[in-house]
Amino acid sequence: MNIILIGIPGSGKSTLSERFKNTHCILNPDSFRKKLWGSESYQGPWGEILMEMVAKSMAEPDKPILIDATCLHKAKRKELLTYFAAKTQRFGWTAIWFDCALDVALDRNSKRARKVPEHVIERMHGMLEVPGQDEGYETIIHWGAVDNKVISTVSSNPVLQLLGER
Repeated sequence: MNIILIGIPGSGKSTLSERFKNTHCILNPDSFRKKLWGSESYQGPWGEILMEMVAKSMAEPDKPILIDATCLHKAKRKELLTYFAAKTQRFGWTAIWFDCALDVALDRNSKRARKVPEHVIERMHGMLEVPGQDEGYETIIHWGAVDNKVISTVSSNPVLQLLGER
């Protein structure tokens, strides 16, 4: 099952993605920014990042995809998943939505080596669109970013076993 992580910086997306490093092809746009332009912070052309992400996923055809990015907007998520389906022929997605209070994200960010500016996290917190079934996910997992566990889910899925839920 392919997975898309949805949440603001500091919500725990990359920390959770570590649990999947042996089972999934992890695609984090920051790592491609560093590879392409020498900096994880540089917001270069998205099309170049997408091409790199697809190339990596095609190099690991036996692994499902895990997209570790903020993915704040419904329209952008739909575009991203449609693009991956067309380029990789991989279908079936689980969304994990990181429900994280702004103060928690800001506190976590303050302890990171590479910090996102606070005003950016504040702006992103206000922009996040909660994922819905209308986006075509097989499962949506509402992840509690404070206690790092599933709050709720809209369907049953084997991904839950990987997260330690039954």
